[in-house]
Amino acid sequence: MSEDIEVFCPACKKKHRFKAEIQEFRCRGKLFVLLKDRFGWRLMEVVVVSEEDD
Repeated sequence: MSEDIEVFCPACKKKHRFKAEIQEFRCRGKLFVLLKDRFGWRLMEVVVVSEEDD
């Protein structure tokens, strides 16, 4: 029994509806991960870091 949640998308400035589980999501060419932390459910942008950037 998973509930539906709505979260704000930083890419398109709209709300998207998801099932309450950790998942990947693409919006406007950007990759996000839906996750739950102490602030609740939210979208976090995935940024690839190479060893040259470290």
